[in-house]
Amino acid sequence: MPEKTHPTLEQLLTEIGDVGDWLARMNACEGAAGNISVCLDWEIDESGHFPTCQHMDLPVAAPELAGKSILVTGSGTRLRDLLKAPCDNLGLLRIEPQGNTALLFTAARQNFTRLTGEFNTHLVLHQREFANSSVHFNAVVHAQPLYLTYLTNIDEYQDSRRFSQAICRWQPEMLLTFPHGIAFLPFRVPNSDELMAMTKDIDAVHNLIVWAKHGVVAISNQSPGAALDLIEYAETGARYEYLNVVNHNRADGLNTRERKEILDYFDIDSDMFQPNTK
Repeated sequence: MPEKTHPTLEQLLTEIGDVGDWLARMNACEGAAGNISVCLDWEIDESGHFPTCQHMDLPVAAPELAGKSILVTGSGTRLRDLLKAPCDNLGLLRIEPQGNTALLFTAARQNFTRLTGEFNTHLVLHQREFANSSVHFNAVVHAQPLYLTYLTNIDEYQDSRRFSQAICRWQPEMLLTFPHGIAFLPFRVPNSDELMAMTKDIDAVHNLIVWAKHGVVAISNQSPGAALDLIEYAETGARYEYLNVVNHNRADGLNTRERKEILDYFDIDSDMFQPNTK
C-alpha cells in the first residue's frame, strides 16, 4: 500500500473554506461567529500565500507544539468568506522552539488585526492531541449551531450525561460517532482563561465539547471536514430533540434494547449508553 501523503497548503485552504461555507449554510456561524484552526507537523511553504511576517507572543505556552504550523482564522472574520478568500481571513503560525512565541505569516490583504480571541483554547486542544506521538495533524472547529445551542439554554439539558442521551437517541450513527457521549461545560465567558482551562481538562475521549449558550467545539485528527461531520451529526440529533419537545415528547427514540443491540453488534464498550439509562 502506498504511503499516505500529507495534504498541501492549497488543499488545506480549500477544505477549510468548504467547512466555513457549510457551517454558514447550517446557520452555525452568524456574522463573525465561529473559528477554525488546523495544526500540522510537516513542512509547508507559505511564501506564495502568506508573504508578510511578524513576531508574536502566544496567549499560552505551547512547548509541545514547537516547530509545528497552525492555520487559524482571524478575529472578526466571517467563516463564510473562507471559501472565496482563505488567505485574507487566515493566519499561518510557525511555533518557535521554546513554545512561547511564533512567527505569524499573513496575506497582504489580511482582514484582521489579531487572531481569533479563542485561540487560547485552540492551542491547548492542539497540545492535548499532540501529546500522543502518533498524531501529526489536528483540526479544531468552533461554531454555534442553532438547535444544539438552543438546547443548552434549558436547565434539564445542562449535564453531559443527560445532554448526550437526549442527542444520541435518535439515530444509530450517533452512538457510533459519540460512544463516550458529548462533553458539556457550563457557561463561562467566551475567550476567558476559565473557559480555556475547563476545555483543556476535558478527557481526550470526547471529540465534541458543548459550551453552554455558546455553541460547540469539534476536534479531529483526520481533517477539518471530519470535525465538521461531528458538528453536523450532533446538530441533527439536537434538531430531532427539539422537534420532539415541540411535539409534546411523543417519540422515544432508540429504546434500551435497540441501543444495546447496536453497541453489542459493533463491539462498543460505552459507559454513557448503558441499558439502565434513557
